Amino acid sequence: TSPSGAVIQDILNVTARRCPWIDLLVLPVKVQGAGAKDEISAAIRYASEHLIGEVDLVLLARGGGSLEDLWAFNEESVARAIASCAIPVVSAVGHEVDFSIADFVADLRAPTPSAAAEILSRSGDEWRAEVSEYRSRLEQEIGYFMREKAAFCEALFRRLRLCDPRSLLEGHSQRLDELRGRINAGLRRFLSLKRDELASRAAHLQALSPLAILGRGYAACFDAKGRLLRSAGQAKTGDAIEVRLGRGVLDAVVKVSRGL
Repeated sequence: TSPSGAVIQDILNVTARRCPWIDLLVLPVKVQGAGAKDEISAAIRYASEHLIGEVDLVLLARGGGSLEDLWAFNEESVARAIASCAIPVVSAVGHEVDFSIADFVADLRAPTPSAAAEILSRSGDEWRAEVSEYRSRLEQEIGYFMREKAAFCEALFRRLRLCDPRSLLEGHSQRLDELRGRINAGLRRFLSLKRDELASRAAHLQALSPLAILGRGYAACFDAKGRLLRSAGQAKTGDAIEVRLGRGVLDAVVKVSRGL
């Protein structure tokens, strides 16, 4: 574009307002009249050959005017320079109603130079919104990552606790206490049953014991050799006998024997 005039000032004002950190490199050219097409073509070729990697795009700008004023942007040499440029070219020539061949060959047509500056310079609000979105997405990803790793670590801790010898010993110790309690309870029930059984049998034996019979008023007689006398014929008159009662013993002599 021309280094003087309203176009360059409009572009500088818009970019300074919307995106002040953008650097602009002005390649000054005539934008109308004799020699304009040669300067424009040469500037575009210079950018394509020497500014690759240093600039993001080439902005071809000119204010409004008559068809004759804008004719340099209809020249074949300008169109070919734009078409062969290795850097994207934005055409912002004239007012919105003005069209030139450069508009159709360029990568993008802007209706005015100011509109081109608006399109090519993102506002700080847009940058902040995008950064905020990236921050939110990053926080979500970090939160998901942390939750996933926390769950993984918790699973590892559970596995380690299961494999910990102390945990195994505690488990076996609890099992041993449980078995010990069951054995003791079983032994107590077994002994209780045996005591009841022994008491029952003792009572039965006690009921069948001769001593129990004697306690009901009967007596048992034994000869001198300690043999139980079951009939009177086993003792003779004058034999010494022993009479056992329910309580105590009597020494007696057979006075008369009526043996059978």
